[in-house]
Amino acid sequence: VAAPGADGVAGPQGPAEEEDAPGATALRRFLPALPRRFQHVACWQLRAWRLVLGLDTLVFSNADHPCITLQLCDLGEEIAPATCLDYWLDNSMAAVPEVAVCGHRRGIVEGYKVLKTEEIPFWPCQYGFAPAFDPEEVAQFADRLFCFLHANCREDGGSYQLVKAAGSDVVRLYPLRPGPA
Repeated sequence: VAAPGADGVAGPQGPAEEEDAPGATALRRFLPALPRRFQHVACWQLRAWRLVLGLDTLVFSNADHPCITLQLCDLGEEIAPATCLDYWLDNSMAAVPEVAVCGHRRGIVEGYKVLKTEEIPFWPCQYGFAPAFDPEEVAQFADRLFCFLHANCREDGGSYQLVKAAGSDVVRLYPLRPGPA
């Protein structure tokens, strides 16, 4: 996690005047672009892990809902468990108690539903589907993953790539080392 800049917002990369590490330009072709700065930084406690996160979650406020996020949902498609997990993680990490899910068809809004963050995993049940996910199982998986990373990421300030092939249960961790100068 980068230190906050003058504006108090931490970015995923250092100050603009820092030069790239050797080989970083070549590596950047294979990695997705990262935003230069996050909207805000949050501390998130997940079991024994205290994490500092850069977040771009937009949080809204009004008289009835002092802290709420907004998500769009295409009513012409089934609610995917991954979508519910996304909404839940966004709200949980940002400590936002509610989400307003705006339902639309072909971009035309048909209504919205306000859910408490703890209701998100069970939201599809209202439409006859099984719960999207079990928050306890997500926490257990995250705990195991953080233990793995803690045990295997040994280089201070090092960068790593975590890879899991589709359909596989195996995760591999590769240290990203600068190439030759």
